[in-house]
Amino acid sequence: CVSKDGYQLFPRAWNHDFIGLPIIDKSKQHRPTITKAEVEELLTSIHPRYCILVALLAVTGLRIGEGLGLKTEDVGPDGRTLAVRRSVWHLGEQTPKTPNAVRTVDVPQEFAEILSAYTSGKNGLLFQTRTGKPWSQRNVLRALYNAGAQTGFHCFRRFRDEILRSGDTPKDLINQWLGWAGTDMSDLYGEGLKKNEARRRQWIDKVGVGFSLNR
Repeated sequence: CVSKDGYQLFPRAWNHDFIGLPIIDKSKQHRPTITKAEVEELLTSIHPRYCILVALLAVTGLRIGEGLGLKTEDVGPDGRTLAVRRSVWHLGEQTPKTPNAVRTVDVPQEFAEILSAYTSGKNGLLFQTRTGKPWSQRNVLRALYNAGAQTGFHCFRRFRDEILRSGDTPKDLINQWLGWAGTDMSDLYGEGLKKNEARRRQWIDKVGVGFSLNR
């Protein structure tokens, strides 16, 4: 509620100590991730039906809903790019959670070949049931736990972020591939770099997948 001049009529100064508001210490927050060895072990142990999806999440850092929402039309002709345009939630399609989530994600050459082979001859959702419906997140999560996973889907995004950062990947590319918003004017001015495919491929191939695909 403001005055005609835009001033707040009933300002409030909250007493955080009085209301017992807890102090958030980000250094103590639980942020489970997964290691290179654990990713490789999962790919060995998980039911073959889910192997490509798990590898895709670890290679790209896609959210699980984004991965389940991918269609053959979203995969570039050489498997080098993924167009994230939708997400799956409770077996239904919806738009991604933020405007930045609508993006192009580049794929390392070594996984692009596997992805192209997997999508060959398919039509529609990459991960669908016999009736054409998207896979259930719950079923995929159950398969992960049965294979020995100790955490949920988000650990793959943290793993990919760590791989990209350890490879000194430019911040604008990390933001683009993981679907994050920029934090300063430099990010805003660098929007045009998203169209530089040669630069993107140079960096994605330099960083690679971050684990062995041969197991």
